[in-house]
Amino acid sequence: MHILIAIDDSSTSQAAIEFVKRFPFPPATEVTLLTVLTKFDPTTVKRESIQRELAERAERLLAQAFERLDTTGWTSQMRTREGHAAEQIVQACREVGADLVVIGSHGHGALHRFLLGSVSQKVMKYAACSALIVRSAEQGAGSEPLPDSTLRILAGFDQSETANAAIRWLSSLPLGERAKVRLMTVLELVMVFRMDILQTQSPEWQTKIRQAKEALDKAAERLRQATPNVTTQLREGRDKGEEILKAASDFDAHLVVVGATGRSGIEKFLLGSVSNRIAHHASSPVLVVRAPGRVGPEKA
Repeated sequence: MHILIAIDDSSTSQAAIEFVKRFPFPPATEVTLLTVLTKFDPTTVKRESIQRELAERAERLLAQAFERLDTTGWTSQMRTREGHAAEQIVQACREVGADLVVIGSHGHGALHRFLLGSVSQKVMKYAACSALIVRSAEQGAGSEPLPDSTLRILAGFDQSETANAAIRWLSSLPLGERAKVRLMTVLELVMVFRMDILQTQSPEWQTKIRQAKEALDKAAERLRQATPNVTTQLREGRDKGEEILKAASDFDAHLVVVGATGRSGIEKFLLGSVSNRIAHHASSPVLVVRAPGRVGPEKA
């Protein structure tokens, strides 16, 4: 697995490094540490001295991150690029063949801690690989450093291509006894004019529940290749995103895993509304998984 970690000197970037360091990625993992420098207009006063100072700061920042990851035993490299942050990160992911890009939910200049920052949002939308969005400790109760004991992962599952890709991704990890994975499916109810009552009493709905449980059980068996501690949950509600957020809070999840698009979404290479909402509002880190060959738009 090749992970690209995009960093700056914000607290969320530091949290991202710590999360990656503690998460049970495969032993043969490769890491590219990337920071992006602002590109100043040539007419800017003292442009050269400013660029030189920024380059020196970037070098120190990368060296510190490199040192923190040194204990993992992974192969690491450092890169510096210049230009628009989101665009450069997306391009770097393609260049190094990243399987996963990791980025803090906000860099400097974020206006509100509960709204996803513009750079991380664009990277999540346009990157050709899966994206892990990490918050700093002060941004949510679920964002403290990963514990050395139990690791709680909540994975949304709707039988879509990207949901199955998420199951394959989790199944490939050396989670072991430390991890507890809750696999959940949400069946949406139509609440208008109390249609939910008629809906849940119909034979078709009972068939849908049975099929959803069967699919959950099948996916859970695959996940038990990585850890024996897998449970399933079926919830009914009018909003999938809201139910997943509630479940993540109830489970006190350290990580929420969702597919980039669901069965009902119109893909068109855009991030699905459910995964987008979860990435915006979850207090814990969120992994948005893309299926192999499914990429975002060409430009950020």
